[in-house]
Amino acid sequence: MLGALVMGVLSACQVDNPGPGDTLSAPSTATPRRVVDDLAYGSADDQVLDVLRPSSRPSNRRALVWLHGGGWIFGDENGLPPLLNDLVEREGYTVFAVRYRLAAKAIFPAAVNDVDLAMRWIKVHGGEYGVDTRRLVTLGFSSGAHLAMLEGFSNGAFAAPDLPPDLAAVDPTPAAIVALAAPVDLPGFAGYTNGGRDMLLSFLGCTSIEVCNPALLAAADPVAYADPADPKVYLAQGDSDHVVPVLPTDAAVTQLETRLGIDRIWYDRVDTGDVSVRDHDLDYGVNRKVLGLFIAAAEAR
Repeated sequence: MLGALVMGVLSACQVDNPGPGDTLSAPSTATPRRVVDDLAYGSADDQVLDVLRPSSRPSNRRALVWLHGGGWIFGDENGLPPLLNDLVEREGYTVFAVRYRLAAKAIFPAAVNDVDLAMRWIKVHGGEYGVDTRRLVTLGFSSGAHLAMLEGFSNGAFAAPDLPPDLAAVDPTPAAIVALAAPVDLPGFAGYTNGGRDMLLSFLGCTSIEVCNPALLAAADPVAYADPADPKVYLAQGDSDHVVPVLPTDAAVTQLETRLGIDRIWYDRVDTGDVSVRDHDLDYGVNRKVLGLFIAAAEAR
């Protein structure tokens, strides 16, 4: 199942190049049913989530928590990417699609506070929607993947100061994390393009990287929190991503090996060939078969 390493410096569980039928060749024609819209998990306007189920088959008790991308400055929970649509329709997942506060309304750590709150809320109330909350898997794209890793590794460190008492004792940690095109190395992300730098500065509330408090950058670094007790991670990264550079991601994977353990990070270094320009959109290159095996193994813990 696991192929040869892409680079000598990498020794994580390197995901094989996909075989026939293991990638998306066209957008999914099925659209998950939105059974609940803008359900409040907190008191702020943007602390809401949607609940979606497959349109073409019965749902099972498995659930994914979806965190959208947008560089921490735009985007919302509406609309799932084709890869996630495919997982829902093929496997029968229920999806909790989470909206979180963007940087224009509240700077770091507000967004990850929201993710923490949403995870606790889902663990308490998810059973009302027919899911086994012990098997929640967080799946994020781009900035949402960064938040998924930051929350998943931090062992509740980003609990909001005003956390409701009924949620305070709830462990927000997911069973596993799927991180698609995650800006794991924040300085590397900021140094790659002006757009990346501006997004990160807005997220952190800094005027420039040079004057940004190093402790603030460190606090937003998912790798700094990782240890062997944390969930396993499936990290997919496009080899020609114009938004999140691949080389800093490679380096972050090496660091995660040391902190998590080599067998706890699965690295899909995506080369999507003829079906894409191998850009920031990973929908058509991620090995869906191996991703499904990863999620199933993590849920079975």
